[in-house]
Amino acid sequence: VGVLRPTHVRSVGVVTTPQLHYIVRCENDPSYGVPTIGGYEEKLLEAFGKLLSSGARSPRRYKGTVNVDCACGVGSIALSNMEERLSAVGLVVNLVNRVGEGVLNEGCGADFVKTKQRAPAKADVMGRWASFDGDADRIVYFFSKGQDGFCL
Repeated sequence: VGVLRPTHVRSVGVVTTPQLHYIVRCENDPSYGVPTIGGYEEKLLEAFGKLLSSGARSPRRYKGTVNVDCACGVGSIALSNMEERLSAVGLVVNLVNRVGEGVLNEGCGADFVKTKQRAPAKADVMGRWASFDGDADRIVYFFSKGQDGFCL
């Protein structure tokens, strides 16, 4: 009984599973961050900026564009809201299979790419790709090796 305590419930809207986990963590541990979608985005962008700056001492092979298969799920909403800010810190994202463009996870998404070992629907396999699952808590990365084929 000692673990039960007064609590409150609030809607955070349509969010990804990682966004929801972040907000719950912040509510339980306010030192972790601001319990909002904006707080989540700031933490993610700050971490990405640190990652980019940590490579400044070595030759730079970073390519700042990635195509993202959103599995027709909520991840496309989250990334769409961050596109401009991601671009400002050096990452251009091209989104395909956005929410509402098809059936969730049908012919697309992280599980499809992993199990079928091929690119998702609407994907020009050239370039670098990431595929989320429907609620954006799993991700796989893949690219084409040209005539040598698909590389997960």
